[in-house]
Amino acid sequence: MDKKVIVARIEELMLEKGISVYQLKENAEISTTIYQWKKNAKRDETRTPSLRSIEKICDYLGVSLAYFFSFSK
Repeated sequence: MDKKVIVARIEELMLEKGISVYQLKENAEISTTIYQWKKNAKRDETRTPSLRSIEKICDYLGVSLAYFFSFSK
C-alpha cells in the first residue's frame, strides 16, 4: 500500500479523534511519528509504517484494523 495513503489515513483518524501527533507518539508507543514519516518521504520513499505500528495506532485510537483499511481513496 502507498505510504502517502497510509499516512493520510492516520492523519484523518487523528483529526476525527482530536489527537495530536505528540499525543499519538507518546501514547501509542510507536517510535516513529507521523511527522517523521512525512519528513523523510524523499529519503525513505519505499518505507511505510509497519503493520505493527499501524496496529498500535489503531489500538490507541480505538479503531479496528478493518476500519483503518476501509476507506475510499
